[in-house]
Amino acid sequence: MLTNIHIENYALIDCLDIDINEGLNIITGETGAGKSVILGAVNTALGAKVNSDVIRAGKEYSFISVSFHIDDIAKLQAVTEPDSIDLSDGDIIIWRKILPNRSVFKINGVTVSASQVRSLSSMIIDIHSQRDNLLLLKSENQLKLVDSFGDEELNNLLERQKKLFEEYTECNSKIESIGDDAGLREREISLLEYEIKEIDEASLSAEEDTELEEKFSKLSYLEKIRRGVAESLQFLESGDYNSIDLLGKAIKSLGDAVNHDRELVQIYDSLRDAENILSDVGGELYSYIGNNEIDEEEFSRISDRIDLYNSLKRKYNGNVKDILAVLEDKKERLDTLLNSDEYITKLKKRIDGLISEMNHVCQLIHDRRIEIAENVQTSIMSEMRDLNFNNVKFLIEVKKNNSFSYNGFDDVEFLISLNSGEDVKPLKNIASGGEISRIMLAIKSVIAERDITETMVFDEIDTGISSRTAQCVAEKMHNISKSHQIICITHLPQIAAMADTHFYVYKEVSDKKTITDMKKLDEEARINELARFLGGSKITENVKENAKEMKQLADDYKNRQ
Repeated sequence: MLTNIHIENYALIDCLDIDINEGLNIITGETGAGKSVILGAVNTALGAKVNSDVIRAGKEYSFISVSFHIDDIAKLQAVTEPDSIDLSDGDIIIWRKILPNRSVFKINGVTVSASQVRSLSSMIIDIHSQRDNLLLLKSENQLKLVDSFGDEELNNLLERQKKLFEEYTECNSKIESIGDDAGLREREISLLEYEIKEIDEASLSAEEDTELEEKFSKLSYLEKIRRGVAESLQFLESGDYNSIDLLGKAIKSLGDAVNHDRELVQIYDSLRDAENILSDVGGELYSYIGNNEIDEEEFSRISDRIDLYNSLKRKYNGNVKDILAVLEDKKERLDTLLNSDEYITKLKKRIDGLISEMNHVCQLIHDRRIEIAENVQTSIMSEMRDLNFNNVKFLIEVKKNNSFSYNGFDDVEFLISLNSGEDVKPLKNIASGGEISRIMLAIKSVIAERDITETMVFDEIDTGISSRTAQCVAEKMHNISKSHQIICITHLPQIAAMADTHFYVYKEVSDKKTITDMKKLDEEARINELARFLGGSKITENVKENAKEMKQLADDYKNRQ
């Protein structure tokens, strides 16, 4: 579950640090106080895209950290193992530092990417907003929702269909790439034959490419090299003061001294060795000059060869290895075009086989989806009745369409009737904002029964509801919170009264700066906040009594569960 939120220099927040508890955590506050800003900061820490505008004016960075404790960490190992993130104690700290030009993410002190943060956070927290209500109206998301209730059998069938469809798409692409225009095909054949001949005749090799570069470098500087060798020989052997003659004189002078002092023998021998070494070096330098004459013809041949290599590298946009790979692709493409009739016939035969196999697999998926949809719609309808949909009829229609996809050949449509005697119609056509919120809550309630995500966040899911319906939503929130940690931003006193922990978001002015902050309310403050909901700007004793009664009724309900 989420245990702590820490925010610095984010929008209107200077520094906020708050511990989050188990059960139902309610967040309230005046409109515009910054409730959604706090939730936005949490989303930002969990990898949401954001620009540097969120950095508080006058500050150099924003910093957000969210801390979790997970009892069952085995499910997270696949995500974190590659980066050696230590999760052994079940504690996870995700933080993000936002700078003007970049962001830095860390999980338990290990620097990670935004995608890794999103992968991990999707397994431990589910954040639901009004935008999710709109997404629910789209058919493709309704299909995904049904599939999310699938078992291993459905998952295996979907994986099999995905592979079949990928091959089916690839076969069609290959046929399309051949084309129907014989003239275009002939021109492509002619170009391929020219390019294949061009590369083949070049007889390229990576080894020769490296060798040519080395030879060219040497030949380019050979005159300078020879000049340096000649100067070295001159210092060794030419003139009255060359190194070898001077060393010979030193040896001769020391030779006379050795006859009188044997301690000089070792030094004398060293000088003789040096003389021999210098003589050998001189011979090697003479040999180098003799063996490295400037060969203009060879230099020209190497230059031309390098030019050919570079020309092909530019043309085919790669190194020698890449060019040789392109050559094989072009030979394969040429063979395909030269034998296009046979190739197309083979592909079409394979496509027919794939269609037959996909029809079989998609029918199995269709049948399994219908079974799953029937179970899901029964569960959702039961939850909807708990949310004051008294005469509701809810159906999940799974129908075949005329084309294949990765997901099979099904379309899924949520159908609903909210009043007795009315036919079911597509959800997108008849439900209001408040009804969509309750339907989503019903779906979340069903998901919660099998969901491994420990923390669920609802951002103003109560929009458009009131009265008895609000009480039903409050009770449903409490029931979910018995197995999941719930964090809910609300404007309804019925839901706020059901809180296990109640937080209040407010603005204040300090040093001529507006600051958003959040605090945990004690029992008395909770009553006052409920009274604010009920009484508006004027809170009388009667209003406070009503607030106390609402709080007591909520406590009684929780005690009965």
